[in-house]
Amino acid sequence: MEKIRISKEVLPLYLVDAFAEEPSKGNPAAVCLLESLYPTDVLQTIAAEMNLSETAFLHNLEKKCLRESKLFSLRWFTPKVEMPLCGHATLASAAVLFYDVAVSTNEIVFETISGRLSAKKEEKGVILDFPVGDLAPFNLEPELLKAMGVTDYKDVGYCRKTGNLLISLHD
Repeated sequence: MEKIRISKEVLPLYLVDAFAEEPSKGNPAAVCLLESLYPTDVLQTIAAEMNLSETAFLHNLEKKCLRESKLFSLRWFTPKVEMPLCGHATLASAAVLFYDVAVSTNEIVFETISGRLSAKKEEKGVILDFPVGDLAPFNLEPELLKAMGVTDYKDVGYCRKTGNLLISLHD
């Protein structure tokens, strides 16, 4: 854990490699624990300084100590813009809360601009539950799926709410 200083306040900052079992092998995200809310431009400046695909900002929404809480606000920023949804930074945020902060619950909820997301700590790791939203069928070229290493999938849909393509995998 690193710490960054904003004015007189020092904020805990974690660098997490999501989807990896060893450092520098996964999808990196910064996770910053906020004790108070900051303006968007301050969060954007921190994310730009981190210079990662996403920096996640967590804020405890309960009037409990951090370890006893299970409801958090979560926002994601690239170095340039705020994102409506980010899977690997959500996973990184849950990992920080479950394994570093050691929250006392096995399920946490994130309030986001895309709605409520939940994370459960299980024996094999963390399971995320994302709202799918309304999906429109989308024909994706087989060559693109192959280039992404996707060979065994159920379907592909476009989510208007997030502007993302979702590929439903069998496993």
